[in-house]
Amino acid sequence: MAYSLIRIRILLAFGIVLGVAVIFWNIYSSNTDKTTDLTSVILSPELGMNMEGVHLFEKKNNDNVLEIKAEMASISADESSTELTNFTLISHSQDSGPVTIVARKGVINNKTENMTVTGNVLVRDSKGRALITDTLHWNSFDEQISTDDQVWIFGDRFTVRGRGMLAEMETERVTIMNDVTATFRETK
Repeated sequence: MAYSLIRIRILLAFGIVLGVAVIFWNIYSSNTDKTTDLTSVILSPELGMNMEGVHLFEKKNNDNVLEIKAEMASISADESSTELTNFTLISHSQDSGPVTIVARKGVINNKTENMTVTGNVLVRDSKGRALITDTLHWNSFDEQISTDDQVWIFGDRFTVRGRGMLAEMETERVTIMNDVTATFRETK
């Protein structure tokens, strides 16, 4: 009896680990290697899965492509969405270097791959440029980032402030919609 309980617990633990790997694989699927560290996993048929202490690495050809650290990741019971709490996402690119997003909350639609991040959102690139706002929406189909909130964009020679923003990834065009003020500094 005790042996079968231990065996059931081992199988359940293996199933949880396998389930976590499959779910994250579905969220960020591509031809890359992925590694996930977790401190705890809670499964609930009604609520889905909650994972604490998430640290996900995605690698391609031994190079980091994506890294996510989150206090909590919650996957809905129907696996349609994933919610990240107090998270950092680092997207690595050989062309432009890493881009880091830090926010209190992120919600990913697992079917469309659209994402909304909220709460003290900070986006920083490898050139020292930064964007600060309260909400950002990523539309994966149009490859656009937008917000209706106040935005601050900083670089080593400029500061731009305004309300509302649309950034188009394909053209690398950023439009601040309203109440725009900009300060430019000369180089020495």
